[in-house]
Amino acid sequence: MLDIPAKKVVESTKTDYSFIQSLYYTFISVTTIGFGDMVPKSEIGRILTMFEATIGIVLIAVLLNFSGESE
Repeated sequence: MLDIPAKKVVESTKTDYSFIQSLYYTFISVTTIGFGDMVPKSEIGRILTMFEATIGIVLIAVLLNFSGESE
């Protein structure tokens, strides 16, 4: 398990991205498009991106499953 203090996580994830840029990055990560124009620079950023993409892919799959079901 990683032994990273919470303060270091917060300090290493500080960026100058706007809200719109953050939404763009989330959309590109979750949809697995991955243009490569924005990439996490720290180890914790990469780990958080893996979790975000995994959770997003699962949520999209669930949404598509529910939209495809008929009564």
